[in-house]
Amino acid sequence: MKKKLVMMCMAGVVAISLCACGGKNKTEDAANTNETTVQTQEVAEGAETQETEVKVSERPDYVALEDLETDDYVTLPDYASMTVQAEKPEVTDEAIEKYINRNILTSYSVTDRAVTEGDAVTIDYVGKKDDVAFEGGTDEGYVLNIGSHTFIDGFEEGLIGVMPGETVDLNLTFPADYFKEELAGADVVFTVTVQDIQESTDYANVTKEQLALMGIEYTSKEDIWEDAKKSVEENAQATYEANIQNAILEKLLTDSKFTSVPEYLVEEEVQNYNTYMETLAMGVYGCDLETFITNGYGMTMEEYNEQMMQICQDTIKQYLIMEAIARAEGIEVTEDMIKENAEKEAVEYGYESADAMIDEVGKTTYRMYILQGMVIDKLMDLVKVEPIAEAATETTTAE
Repeated sequence: MKKKLVMMCMAGVVAISLCACGGKNKTEDAANTNETTVQTQEVAEGAETQETEVKVSERPDYVALEDLETDDYVTLPDYASMTVQAEKPEVTDEAIEKYINRNILTSYSVTDRAVTEGDAVTIDYVGKKDDVAFEGGTDEGYVLNIGSHTFIDGFEEGLIGVMPGETVDLNLTFPADYFKEELAGADVVFTVTVQDIQESTDYANVTKEQLALMGIEYTSKEDIWEDAKKSVEENAQATYEANIQNAILEKLLTDSKFTSVPEYLVEEEVQNYNTYMETLAMGVYGCDLETFITNGYGMTMEEYNEQMMQICQDTIKQYLIMEAIARAEGIEVTEDMIKENAEKEAVEYGYESADAMIDEVGKTTYRMYILQGMVIDKLMDLVKVEPIAEAATETTTAE
């Protein structure tokens, strides 16, 4: 789900780490599926009786962040003279080669030899019981790793020695304890056609012939290296800039002095985030928020609420800092800017309209997302940065 989560990340809020309190693994999640389904039905049946919570921003005494006297809450450090340290990733030959192996080189089709143990093969298959195809027993273009034991005993072994293009019938028997009762212990026939064998290699060993078989745009190792080097350098720079921004925000939070934090703004932030979490829980996982938190993250609602309050309090502190710096630097976000920005992004984030996006995200959060971007740009020019363990960029090219 892209909507609210992306928008909250844009605002620069401190990310909630629910897993810190312990979480369940995927196997445990799967085991809880039936229980969750039952709970979901109960929640759905009682949903109509729940009262809609009034938004904090709609209260008669609500004062928007931009209308507060920030000096009453926070005293900023001398940020223009601030120095931060930020880690700058090295661009090494090893990093470039890893990038190539992960992002550029692909597998390629081989048809001139028989299937052996460990091969990845592309197959079409039809499974029949008593000459009738059974449900779930047919597929095309399936990539199977021979030796993975993905299929029932005898299936993968039966393809060893088969040439690409050949079709074989595999007479097999499902295990007696197979989870589908109609197939448990049943004798079946799988008719399998091996399309090809998928092979792969790494940058150190790839040949021009293999590059041609991969169907990628590169015809030489030198071209791959130069393109990958450029991408790794760009990624390293983007990471470095993100590290600088995080270092600036952390130091501002550490060095700023707070007399208090408006609790209603903290409550608003909690309310906004919970709205997103509830939508995620019901829309994607089909359960209520408490079921989602307790089953998905292995924590109680009390623990979750405690985390949320602390995280959202830190978020509002960050908002106050950004607001105070914006005023000191003459940075302003107008209603027209908010509207124009929202109209551009509403479609991208899956909303029916700009108003719908702002309403769900919360105007305070969305406005701060825009404002913070402008403030951070200003701080990037003002703050002195000391790279940590900066290494000279390696320029060695492929041989």
